[in-house]
Amino acid sequence: KLATPWTADRVSTTLNPDVLKQVEKKWSVIEPQVKLRVLLAVLGVKRTGSDDQAALFEAFGSLLKVAVKDQDEWVSLTASITRNITEKGISEDETQHPAFTDTCE
Repeated sequence: KLATPWTADRVSTTLNPDVLKQVEKKWSVIEPQVKLRVLLAVLGVKRTGSDDQAALFEAFGSLLKVAVKDQDEWVSLTASITRNITEKGISEDETQHPAFTDTCE
């Protein structure tokens, strides 16, 4: 258990490629709520264009390949949307994504 509550934006400052690789290795045993926070934490990373950041997003891309196949529908949906946001930015019709509409019905 963590000593204090944490949010995705606070976790984003601690992310690095090594941490994401460790998370990916243990993905199957992590609780869905924690998985969601990790996925959302990457959205809080400020883009600088540095080589370190490129390595971070490469590690996150690897994690997303696992996360989109997660058994938990919310984790899978969040991974899919997060992948789209990190690759293309937010589109106006993001809420029309089949995974989103299917999950919300």
